[in-house]
Amino acid sequence: ASTQGLTSDVMAVLERAQQSRHTSTTKMNERSSRSHAIFAMTVEGRKGGEVVRGRLTLVDLAGSERINASTQGLTAAEATERKNEAKFI
Repeated sequence: ASTQGLTSDVMAVLERAQQSRHTSTTKMNERSSRSHAIFAMTVEGRKGGEVVRGRLTLVDLAGSERINASTQGLTAAEATERKNEAKFI
């Protein structure tokens, strides 16, 4: 595949993922992600007669801001929900 075609394929996948993200407002961040994201890409090429592979992995953990600071000002139920979400990070 051409580099340009590959770039547009990658951008299409990232745009689709962006549309599926969930966000909410916290004390720490106006648009805090409530969704984890993992993007992994394997690249293969040839160096001489040898096949060379590399892997790039990008990880975005939802709600990784400091949980105690981000729950100030929330109701008790909202703070409990936020802390329960953080257990899975």
